[in-house]
Amino acid sequence: MTLCSLTGAIPRPGHLTTNPPQVPADSIAYVLDSSSVLAVHVGKAGLLSGLGHEHRVRARAFSGQVLYFPNHPTRSRVAVTVVADSLEVVAESDSADIPKIAETMRTRTLRVDSFPLITFVSREVIPIPGGVRVTGDLSMTGHTRPVSVDLKLQLAQDTLRASGSFSVRQTAFGIKPYRTALGMVKVKDEVQFDLAVVAIAQPKR
Repeated sequence: MTLCSLTGAIPRPGHLTTNPPQVPADSIAYVLDSSSVLAVHVGKAGLLSGLGHEHRVRARAFSGQVLYFPNHPTRSRVAVTVVADSLEVVAESDSADIPKIAETMRTRTLRVDSFPLITFVSREVIPIPGGVRVTGDLSMTGHTRPVSVDLKLQLAQDTLRASGSFSVRQTAFGIKPYRTALGMVKVKDEVQFDLAVVAIAQPKR
């Protein structure tokens, strides 16, 4: 299952799905708002790692839906799609190599021409104190791997907010971590996804 099967739309830069399909009467359909933050923290490793800067990568184009069952949370499901070419390196300090890193990320790491979308589709939602644990399939660069994330939830009238983080190894998705200076400075294999999601309830048809 992909996001398209839940929303009936393919995400475009700057586009959010606003016309979800009919949903069960005992559920609420939420659509991700553009104020959501979907980011990746990339650390440095290697003998000269102290000379390099760590970077944060943020998605600028994405869409997604949360189908929430208030009385039966385990029936809830989530689907999110990110446009790979919309990922932007956000400087945490002055760094002259950011343009090169961004270009390498698009052409060699993510290969956005061949794999334009990054998707997550949940398989299980389990209530935990203060939120939920969501387990599902993360797909990028032609590989799909299971991931699990604990999310803190805040529900207020027509808005759902969720925050949490999880880590994956790039090599699990067939990605060779970026390196410079003859390998003395390189990106860590493990990267951290940071999520701060804002989703808006949609009117039922």
